[in-house]
Amino acid sequence: MNYENKKVFIYGWARSGRAVARFLHQKGAQLFLYTDNPIPENEVPDYLTVVDNIDETYDLVVKNPGIFYQKPILQRAQELGIEILTEVQVGLDYFKGDVIAITGSNGKTTTTMLIAQMLKGVSGDQVQVAGNIGKPVTELLYENADFKTLVLEISSFQLMGTPRIKPDIALINNIFASHLDYHGSRENYLEAKKQVFKNQDSNDLLVFNAADPLTSTFVDELSTKDKAPRIATFSSQNPSVTGAHFENDTLVFDKQEIISKADILLKGDANYQNIAAATTVVMNYNNQAVGSIRSVLRNFKGAEHRLEFVGTFNGIKVYNDSKATDIEATQSALQSFPTDQIVWIAGGLDRGDDLSRLIPDLKQVQTAFVYGQTKDKLVEIAKNAGIQNIAVVENLKDAVSHAVQIAQNGQVILFSPAAASWDQFDNFETRGKEFKDTIKEEFSK
Repeated sequence: MNYENKKVFIYGWARSGRAVARFLHQKGAQLFLYTDNPIPENEVPDYLTVVDNIDETYDLVVKNPGIFYQKPILQRAQELGIEILTEVQVGLDYFKGDVIAITGSNGKTTTTMLIAQMLKGVSGDQVQVAGNIGKPVTELLYENADFKTLVLEISSFQLMGTPRIKPDIALINNIFASHLDYHGSRENYLEAKKQVFKNQDSNDLLVFNAADPLTSTFVDELSTKDKAPRIATFSSQNPSVTGAHFENDTLVFDKQEIISKADILLKGDANYQNIAAATTVVMNYNNQAVGSIRSVLRNFKGAEHRLEFVGTFNGIKVYNDSKATDIEATQSALQSFPTDQIVWIAGGLDRGDDLSRLIPDLKQVQTAFVYGQTKDKLVEIAKNAGIQNIAVVENLKDAVSHAVQIAQNGQVILFSPAAASWDQFDNFETRGKEFKDTIKEEFSK
């Protein structure tokens, strides 16, 4: 799509809004800005006109991905038949190289980082990362359009505004019902995720988790489609998949042994699934990348706030899993320590989730410190799981302080909240940073 002389309504002035405005100005579009809250005049470039409403004269809307579609201005745009995009689609309309798109409910960022580093080990700066991690696509293209491969982490929020996305390789890591406050229903969430492969054809590849029941149903739908994409599957355990898997504690692809678990820095079944997913994508894209895959897996410490190893203090291993904003992520974290005694810190925004699903995974938890809106639910499930030592505290800092005082040599302090951060923090990054800072302060006393 050519945006020259198009009348574009930009909704939102966060990073993606600023990036797409600058990019579309370069492409000759007529740009108009709408925000829910006023912004200072000196922050608005002279090529933008601030408006307070929308009408039928606009060609399209480019919205911040996090803005709900129920907003009156977007409802009006839909009534007028105006196309609503997210910034990613604008960038993809101009990018001519290969696109590897990664989505899923959990593990997207870790898997995206693994794929990018594995491919960079072979192709260097010809591989770039953007989307839900790093820079917006249009910001990357504005600065540097001279690369071959875009590794794109893309969320359900972004996918809803990418009607033309057609990745050369699409990866769906896993699917759990999530973000229902945004999507309105489980069905809407699933439809958003499906967008990543809806335009693919037989020249493209769809990679999915063989152990995930929902992604398997997506493939059933594709069986009725003409020119459906090729399929590759991965697993942390099942050797019958067509892509990478672990067999006898060794990562295997196409009968080739790549690396043993003992030599991989990342630990835990959730990470082994991410590794199998990344390896499947990379080996299908460039089968000369085995050496790079080995090197990355020997050295990759993981994405920040995602079962991140903070360090060992007085013989106590500490992990920051602030990104665990749902039950499934915390289940994976707890399952990563099958033989360790865990001091567990959890709590956050109550979104009505059934936390009792965590009970089978609490076997190794010796002590639980809970806080936030979900504290009462967490106390109840901890008691039902037979945890003897349970304490309710005011906030995360208090939880860390108590955990450091009682944790013993050989135990694990695991912060995996099983809840969003918004009751006490702006985002999971701020929450994770506070956890790490407080851990270091407490152990330095």
